[in-house]
Amino acid sequence: MNFYVMASRFVRSLVRSTWKIADGTTCHRQLSISTRLQTIIGSPHPDLDLRKQSLPEYLFSKIDEHSPRTALVDFESGRSYTYSQLKEYAVRIASALRKLGYKKGDIIAIHATNSPEYAILLLALPAAGITMTTSNSSFTAEELAKKLDLTEASCVVTTPTLLPIVMEAFRINVKIQTNIKDIITLGHVSGYKSINTLMEDDGTAFPEDLQVDCENDIVVLPFSSGTTGFPKAVMLNHRCLVANLQQLSCALQTTPDDSFLAVLPMFHVYGITVLTYYAFAGGNKLVTLPRFDPGLFLQAIQNEKISLLHLVPPMAVFMVKHPMVNDFNLSRVQRAICGAAPLGETVHEEFVSKLNINLFQGYGMTEFGPAALCDEIPSNIGTVGKPVPNTLCKFTQELPT
Repeated sequence: MNFYVMASRFVRSLVRSTWKIADGTTCHRQLSISTRLQTIIGSPHPDLDLRKQSLPEYLFSKIDEHSPRTALVDFESGRSYTYSQLKEYAVRIASALRKLGYKKGDIIAIHATNSPEYAILLLALPAAGITMTTSNSSFTAEELAKKLDLTEASCVVTTPTLLPIVMEAFRINVKIQTNIKDIITLGHVSGYKSINTLMEDDGTAFPEDLQVDCENDIVVLPFSSGTTGFPKAVMLNHRCLVANLQQLSCALQTTPDDSFLAVLPMFHVYGITVLTYYAFAGGNKLVTLPRFDPGLFLQAIQNEKISLLHLVPPMAVFMVKHPMVNDFNLSRVQRAICGAAPLGETVHEEFVSKLNINLFQGYGMTEFGPAALCDEIPSNIGTVGKPVPNTLCKFTQELPT
């Protein structure tokens, strides 16, 4: 599979990193940068044999290799699940949803903050053949109403604290009330179905022989801001996500002993693929926080011995500038990856020198699933690296939008 990247905002930093590709002997194509800044480059990595599997099939096969290892930890409560339990509860939830009448192609919306159960849902829903759509947990009721109307979701999964927003969205748009069959809560709320009840299902209705069209069946509908108007739903299929997981594995070079911190939101494609699904595929421990809290963030890194940090630029700035960082032992962190927006070169240099942590950047878009380019260690300051395997990038002139 080849992905074509129209890089406009990042073209200057990308070009800086691609001279190495153009001059290197391992690149798949002899390439040059034209005077009009228009060229196509290939990945320096060998092409991968991309799996023709559904996402659940791919992830379940990986999960089986790591059954006794810890998969998920809720840092605030200490609640945890092994990989064996992750698979078991994903199967039970999928079965319970089938018994409730949900079938292949139905859409379930998740409006929640990070938790181990959110991560389990990200596996359980596609295993049931259900398409999911994730929404920003800071949405107003008006924004959520637009999204539920657009996606025609038939169920909403939410937390007790966000339930009032969901109910207000129903009042704003009566059509939503007609579409929604159930509200499922991640935590007990009287009068509502709880995820805990679904996790007690016997699993007998799990669709073992689910037929999946990997190129056309949609796993998730995350939202992308685009350039104008309300955010747009992006259709990510099984083939796209499985391919991106294989590509990321080549680029990130982690081992099952690496541990990750999920403070970046799971409603974002970064949190879905690069954090959650990638952790599941690699047998990594994923520690969840519901939101970014400076003290808890640093305490989680220290106590859970996080080895690979997933950051966005404001978090990197915080780690460089805030004095409380000096109060915590971050020595187990070996690398940090930063994405979602460009990171200033000065901050990048200070991060590496002050914290003694290797920091590298990546570039992607929701439409890619999301990764397209990733830097290496040692990193090239100010760049987002080289194309991941099986990827072509087309550079064009930077035009006004």
